[in-house]
Amino acid sequence: MKDLVKIGKEFRINFFGSLIGMALNYLWLIILTRFLSPDDYGLFVLGQAVVNLALIFVLFGTHRALDRFIPFYQSAGEPGKTKALITRLFSLALFLSLLVSTIVFFCSDFIALIIFKKPGLPGVMEIIVLSIPLLAFIQLVVYTFIGYKELRYSIYIQQFATPLLYIITGSVVFAAGYSLLGWTWMYILSLGGAASLGAIFFHRHIGHPLKKVKKASISFSKILNYSWPLSINSIMLLFMGQIDFLFLGYYRSSTEVGVYRVYIYLAVILALVMQSFAKIYKPVISEQIARHNPSRVNFVFKRVSKWIFIINAFGLMIFLIFGHDIIRIFFTEKYMVAPAALLIFVAGRFVNSAFGPEGMTLEAFGNTKLLMINSLIMVAANLGLDFWLVPKHGIYGAAIATSVSGILGGAAGLIEIYWLYRIQPYSLHHLKFLACILGSTGVGYFMASRLPHTFWGIAFMTLILGGFYSAGLVVSRSLDGTDFEVFLPFKAHFLSKGGIK
Repeated sequence: MKDLVKIGKEFRINFFGSLIGMALNYLWLIILTRFLSPDDYGLFVLGQAVVNLALIFVLFGTHRALDRFIPFYQSAGEPGKTKALITRLFSLALFLSLLVSTIVFFCSDFIALIIFKKPGLPGVMEIIVLSIPLLAFIQLVVYTFIGYKELRYSIYIQQFATPLLYIITGSVVFAAGYSLLGWTWMYILSLGGAASLGAIFFHRHIGHPLKKVKKASISFSKILNYSWPLSINSIMLLFMGQIDFLFLGYYRSSTEVGVYRVYIYLAVILALVMQSFAKIYKPVISEQIARHNPSRVNFVFKRVSKWIFIINAFGLMIFLIFGHDIIRIFFTEKYMVAPAALLIFVAGRFVNSAFGPEGMTLEAFGNTKLLMINSLIMVAANLGLDFWLVPKHGIYGAAIATSVSGILGGAAGLIEIYWLYRIQPYSLHHLKFLACILGSTGVGYFMASRLPHTFWGIAFMTLILGGFYSAGLVVSRSLDGTDFEVFLPFKAHFLSKGGIK
């Protein structure tokens, strides 16, 4: 139970912190879309896409080794190896970030004018390239804290400080009458502030305690042997995250790039649930694997998969009923270009999440080569579908390509962990979950046909639907004593008296 309680606690910290961060990011996005035209916003998104691709060649996925090896070294009582690992990865990232940033800066005209044929992009590229070392540092700091199973610091840096700085600096620059280039400089300033906060946290909670620890010898080749397939997987996933933007930028207008980015921001809440569990799930499950406890691994996987399915089902229901209104209310009619694409994207995210944390499970077992193969499958599918669908169907084609490729990758991972370890997330309880979802969706459409679709009207209906859905889960006994004990610890006394089992 201790491992589930840890997962539940860290999930709550990460999920609700991320929800606050998401709200702040939405506020920042609303400010941007009010002061930047869809065309200017699309140019900024293209600049970010290029930076994210460049970041691949700085990190090479090595940050993903931190949350695997730090728990191993710490549980073995070898902090010297932890210090050696952290020092090597940070030093390597510093050198590569300076090298890659220089290359991108001198290639900015070629990228902007020859590849994308966007005359307004070179100025953005020459500024936004400064974000590469800052983003690399932030990623390394965040994954170091995850390795120590302390997610709250990543929340402080990524979900609180960064969007707050975006909002403050963006408001200042737009109030002063500046537009795209002024905002790009403020974006760099905001990242600098977030990186500085990360450096303070890192020094106080990690660097200072390790200061007196003598570095121990580590087999960097062993780490690289584990990491190189994982690094390619990270490269493929990061590349996949930018493929749609690159195809839309090449074949369609900058306006469609900006609109598609807004839809992704909205749909990301379903991915947030998986990510919030996965960050703590991997180090926890790695310990169980190290202890050779396969039955516990299976139990934790099933339990976490169940929680992800139940939470994301509610999110899917809300988007199906109110998706169009959410776009209209928060981002104005200008972004109602292809609202059905949002539903395609959300549905794909839900199906993928229904496979459970299969990728993190493969990673924890050390099967990084399989993870790499799955990512290659996804990228190949996404590239092929984008090439086929985006020129003719634009945003709709990009949404279909991303959704289908994500489902293929998730299904491959699920098949692999079942074949190797006989682990799968499903049971007859999923029929109860589906019944609760269908019943709640019917109630939602009934209410939506009779109540006003204003911000407060949608908020009220969402609250009522949440209560109805939760009641259905309790009445159908879809939730058991373990669920309540993990997420509602104050219920433990009630459960021990013969309540819900």
